[in-house]
Amino acid sequence: MVSGIKKDRDVIFQLYQKTLREHPRGIRSYRWWYRQEQESRFNQLFEVAGDPRGFSQRTLLDVGCGRGDLYHYLLKRYQIQPKYTGIELM
Repeated sequence: MVSGIKKDRDVIFQLYQKTLREHPRGIRSYRWWYRQEQESRFNQLFEVAGDPRGFSQRTLLDVGCGRGDLYHYLLKRYQIQPKYTGIELM
């Protein structure tokens, strides 16, 4: 089982290395192809999670955060700054 996890991890790591070589800057470096697509996913997230203004006094853990765009989305759209921690593979 461990060897399968290592293989999966290596495949994902190679995919992101290739993407970073092809798109060293910007939203595409984290495999988001369109800003509208990203914002649509954030909107859907908060349809399920509830009004994000309630997050202003909470801690938000963003696993797979990329460049921390969710934090910037919350700041720009709702003018809130949750206690934010982002974790990214790359």
